[in-house]
Amino acid sequence: MLADEDLAMNPSGKIAPLLRRMGWREGLIIVLLAVVAVLSWQVRVQARERSDLSDELLHEKQAHALTKLQLNTVEFRAANRELATDVRKDDLDKRIVEQAQRAEELEAEAEDLRQRLIRETNCVTPRSIRNAEGL
Repeated sequence: MLADEDLAMNPSGKIAPLLRRMGWREGLIIVLLAVVAVLSWQVRVQARERSDLSDELLHEKQAHALTKLQLNTVEFRAANRELATDVRKDDLDKRIVEQAQRAEELEAEAEDLRQRLIRETNCVTPRSIRNAEGL
């Protein structure tokens, strides 16, 4: 392998004596192996980054879908509450109209009953005089 004199000449480096003994083919093979190792490492790093970005994108899509679902739920509840309020308001309006009609009917019945009682008792009142005269 290495001679002791090669190490003595360059004690800090073990590669320099090796390179002196190797030919250009061996050096080229070592350089190519180093390039392949670096490229392999870069491919693994890029694959890991792509996987991480894919996972992050999936989480973002899930969060977006969840947010959209929650927004739709809130909109649905608001529309449902508004519809229920409108329906209740419509029912209330119908009841008010029915009660007003019923009040008019009862008032007319009360007036008829009053007129009938006046006729039956032959009672003369200022109102009966006006009604009789058509005023």
